[in-house]
Amino acid sequence: MVEREALTLKTVEGDAADLSMFADEAFDLVFNPCSTVFMQDVRAVWKEAYRVLRHDGNLMTGSMNPVHYIFDLFKADEGILEVAHSIPYSDVTSLPKEDLDEYLSKGLPLEFGHSLTDLLGGQCAAGFVITDLYEDMMSDSPLAKYHPNYIATRAVKM
Repeated sequence: MVEREALTLKTVEGDAADLSMFADEAFDLVFNPCSTVFMQDVRAVWKEAYRVLRHDGNLMTGSMNPVHYIFDLFKADEGILEVAHSIPYSDVTSLPKEDLDEYLSKGLPLEFGHSLTDLLGGQCAAGFVITDLYEDMMSDSPLAKYHPNYIATRAVKM
């Protein structure tokens, strides 16, 4: 029997656009599943991920397809696809004031629909090489009949 050293996992709450609590090149992997929708400045996230990754480290991230945010999401829940917003999208600037106030009073997270230029081009601008891309469907979304809802990438720090 081979004895193995116990691993300790430490969690840290913070802002993905400011990873200053971590040293340069501290990690082999940054895994970010679809939380970019809650990040206002996704390009800052890519820069920080690049900084904390070691050479040949991997960024695996997912995001909503920007097309998702062009529709009135309240009507989309009712099966009505009505174009209502431009990309990039922001709850802060796109929601009617009363809806935004309700979100904030309930402590709901605000969403941001980024452009492909920021989602994909931003990874490249930070220094990553995108080595794979995958699209997926949100099974309960009316939009899934027409277009993938999610985009996931694997990018490498070269």
